[in-house]
Amino acid sequence: MNKNKIEFVSCSIVVLLLFTVGKVNAQSNPILDNSQRLESVAEQNDQVTDFSELEEQLSFYKENPIDLNNSSDEELQNFGLLNSLQIGGLLLHINKFGKLIRLEELQSIDGFDLAFIQQILPYVKISEPLFDLRLHPKSLWEQGKQQLTLQWQRVLEKQNGYTDISTNASRYMGDPNHLKLKYRLVAGRYFSLGLNAEKDPGEQFFAGAQKSGFDFYSFHLFMRPGKYIKIISIGDYQVQFSQGLVAWSGMSFGKSSDVISIKKQAAGIKPYTSSNEFSFLRGLALSVGNKNLTIDNWISYRKLDANTTITDTLINLYELNSIGASGLHRNEYEIADRNKVHQEIIGSHLQWQKNAIKFELTYELAHYSQPLLKGEAFYQLYNWYGKDAMNYSAGYTWQFRNIEFFGESAFDREGNMATINGCLAALDPKVSISLMHRSFSPKYTSVNANPFREGTKTQNEKGFYFGTQILASRVFKIAFYFDSFKFPWLRYQVDAPTNGSEWLGQITYTPARTTEIYLRIKRQNKPRDETLHEHSIDEQVPTIKTNIRFNAHFKLSASFAMLSRVEWVQLNSIEKQTGSLFLEELQFHPMGKPISIILSYQMFNTDSYDTRIYAYEQDFPGSSSIPASYYLGNSYYMMIRYHCNRNLDFWMRYGRTLYDNKTVIGSASEAVQGNHKSDIKVQMRYSF
Repeated sequence: MNKNKIEFVSCSIVVLLLFTVGKVNAQSNPILDNSQRLESVAEQNDQVTDFSELEEQLSFYKENPIDLNNSSDEELQNFGLLNSLQIGGLLLHINKFGKLIRLEELQSIDGFDLAFIQQILPYVKISEPLFDLRLHPKSLWEQGKQQLTLQWQRVLEKQNGYTDISTNASRYMGDPNHLKLKYRLVAGRYFSLGLNAEKDPGEQFFAGAQKSGFDFYSFHLFMRPGKYIKIISIGDYQVQFSQGLVAWSGMSFGKSSDVISIKKQAAGIKPYTSSNEFSFLRGLALSVGNKNLTIDNWISYRKLDANTTITDTLINLYELNSIGASGLHRNEYEIADRNKVHQEIIGSHLQWQKNAIKFELTYELAHYSQPLLKGEAFYQLYNWYGKDAMNYSAGYTWQFRNIEFFGESAFDREGNMATINGCLAALDPKVSISLMHRSFSPKYTSVNANPFREGTKTQNEKGFYFGTQILASRVFKIAFYFDSFKFPWLRYQVDAPTNGSEWLGQITYTPARTTEIYLRIKRQNKPRDETLHEHSIDEQVPTIKTNIRFNAHFKLSASFAMLSRVEWVQLNSIEKQTGSLFLEELQFHPMGKPISIILSYQMFNTDSYDTRIYAYEQDFPGSSSIPASYYLGNSYYMMIRYHCNRNLDFWMRYGRTLYDNKTVIGSASEAVQGNHKSDIKVQMRYSF
């Protein structure tokens, strides 16, 4: 490590220690920290990921807290913030001792420690429901909550796509403004009506290819009518069943510091409320059943973007090279790919549950109007191609005392198999473990799968995961996982079968209800191809990446909160590369005042993009930001919320990144000439 890096890290540690020394006596509750899970998703996915789906979910439950006393197993799973052991322990406690009188009672249930209880407080309640909207549909308008949200955002510097540097075909045809409109009427969990509209930067607005205004519109009508007709969904929706080997649209978490939560909490059919333009279905979904048996059916018809190859110019016959997921239509190339293929999906799910046993069957059939090409590279040998895909699976869950067994085995049209099996166990009130085995055939294909995995696709992978969580004392929690995985066939940029592993260890110290400090070490060994000598072929090289993070989050008073972080990364491959980051964040929420302010500053210094470091940033409700920091520079942002009255809120966010060793930021049409990049964002929300 060079002198500048040594000074950088030393200064960071000294500043962090100065901030964290001292006793904190404030009694305010910290917000739920999902940043660790989101950062883990970002680290495992090189593509830009939209996390607004989770932020939408948190925002919904903050406005409509779930009633722990009066929620079923299904409703608690849909909640998404409790793992299976916590849900089972809660329901058993209520069955034996009656409903909770105070939320602090959760401490007596296995899996609920004080720090976790404090984090979920804004999203739960234990009061009795005053009315049941399933029985009084006329009260929806009176009892429901309505929100109208308008959002504007743009990069302040001029990007190449808006200048003459770009060619005619790649030049952006619209302005750099990013616009969102959202309306939603919600009545608890029983009724939701919503409309989303979005214009991405560079897209036209009421002109050219977007004569209807926004480039993307999304609508949903979601109802839980009664006892036997459980769900009716019209418009845009998502389906999430079993362990995600057949039908799981939307975000899916994998490995994180929450080492026990590896079993997927399937939400079934749920309304789609995000602005992501790919990860949803469009059509009709219906769920019917009784106490023990539930049958879900769905049908979807959508137009998707696709890159195509003309095979016959006389009859305009073409094949698909790839299906686009970005939803961007800014220049001639992207507009030409818009709505080039029709996708039809039908599916069905049957669930039988009695006491501690649950059995599931899932079926889904997908059809495309044009055939998809396989690809010519060796690693693409087993890629799905053609017009039709079919998948079916059987899943199970069995709760035996403090142990829960779960799994799903799926097959595609050709009989290729993918399977996941695991268990969660509370060995002691202070010790829990999780185990999972997964095996995906290199030939298995599914268009709507999203299970726990290491790779980017649900194929060509075998792995075994072990995790444990230990409540060492009232203030110390230890979390550890080890994951061993194998890729039996070739992958993108890896021209041979490979083995790898990953482990994470984290110690969390919670001396007070307002203070959380953790130390984490994460190490991954994942071989990749490298050119070792000039004119030589690529060779497989061990690539070991180690991240060490020290993080402190606490309240200084009822109005002030602070987050401090130091992170260091080292990559050992052909040559050693390192990186480091220091982050400081202040949150000011004066009691009784209509304004709140968040200020954040970070310094980063990495040798390359391969040693990039992800850090979660605070954003508007329903929005997310987890940028990757790399090379040498610093960044900061400020976010202000002004609560005008009980109906009207305004947010403003300004951020800026400056580099010491770059003269161009980004690439191609997104590039900015210079060493800095700034963006501004404004949101208005009216509730009535």
